[in-house]
Amino acid sequence: MRQKRRIHSQKNMIRHIMVEFHGLSTARSAIWDTDTTSNQSRVRGARVTDKNFREATLKRYGIAVDESVTSLWRRGPYQYFNTIQPPDDVTSKEDVEVWYHNKYKCEDSRVWLALDMIGAESIAHAYSQMLAAEEEEAKFQFHALSHFFLQDEVNVPRSPERKRIAYYKMQWAPKPDGRLLRCPPEVEHNPSDAYSSFGFNTNPDCTFWLTALQFNPRYREDVSDVTFVVSKPQVMTPYFTIEFKKSDTTLEAAVNQLAAAAGLTLYNRVALRAWRLRDTAPDRPLTAKDFEGILHYGIAFAGAKALIYEISPTLRDLASPVLVGGTRGNQPSETDLARFWAGCRISKLTRLNATEATDVLELKRWVNEIQNWGLGKYSKEVRLDVKAIWRQANGGEVDVSLLEDEDT
Repeated sequence: MRQKRRIHSQKNMIRHIMVEFHGLSTARSAIWDTDTTSNQSRVRGARVTDKNFREATLKRYGIAVDESVTSLWRRGPYQYFNTIQPPDDVTSKEDVEVWYHNKYKCEDSRVWLALDMIGAESIAHAYSQMLAAEEEEAKFQFHALSHFFLQDEVNVPRSPERKRIAYYKMQWAPKPDGRLLRCPPEVEHNPSDAYSSFGFNTNPDCTFWLTALQFNPRYREDVSDVTFVVSKPQVMTPYFTIEFKKSDTTLEAAVNQLAAAAGLTLYNRVALRAWRLRDTAPDRPLTAKDFEGILHYGIAFAGAKALIYEISPTLRDLASPVLVGGTRGNQPSETDLARFWAGCRISKLTRLNATEATDVLELKRWVNEIQNWGLGKYSKEVRLDVKAIWRQANGGEVDVSLLEDEDT
């Protein structure tokens, strides 16, 4: 009997140890970076909530946050994007959709927001009520997603039709795999700063992605050979990230997370363009102008406040050609990418208050124009980069037309 009790006690002890070990392992996996080049233990990695995250971590990767608002962009989204403002009588969601479909050939998407004042006043009133009631962060997030951020249906299993549509992922981001999704390099290394290691394994509240449906279905499966693709919904190359917080007290952490997520996205987008340039013009030096138009956009919400950001890469001009990867047909090497990647800059474009109806309308205009840019100019440049790499890999012979109306 005593022997059975001893065995039972030992089993309980082992079970308790295993539970504690599992919890410790889980915690470590969440906050420790994995170093594949060293078997030495590393201390806790940096978190976006750390007070010194910008100075100790973002700065190390060349990611700079500029919180000043330049007067140039206070004029609004249409001046910023150099687009045409919808007429005053185009206010309903249906009319706004028709406007973007006809003006910019975005006939596949339904993400456009109504621009009527009555609707804006209703949204502003709801935000005022939520602030007065001190509602939880989740309710602010739900409200914003319902009124400002819409997505299209992807149709899984995938559709044989070619479409340019927007799809968002919630509180999720892919973990860098070291192949087609790689962490940006450090640009300011300080060996004594043991707490600034960072794996870029962030989970933004909401990220808009392009879809592989924009490609010819005969070659759609091959997109994942060139750039990172989330397999089931077949989405790729994110262009717009949103973070939500309840109040100003945690706003800096929201911007930090947005900055880290955008840095990862931009670095890999630049890598795709560098691959194309290396394959099509290997003897020409890379310049920052080669990467103009490669941007990312973000919005950080703190209760009813909305801060809109442009994220742009910081690149060095090179006097000599970069033979990325050594041979054609391969993605850029990290070593050569690090020669011209110097980080990125997060610039605030405007700040708005969703308790004011006029600001609600302005926020909707910004979101519409960011979506128009993402589904238009950004999407086209991604297609052209992928298309050029495909053609070069096949000796320029294969027909990889991506859209019926695309003749380039």
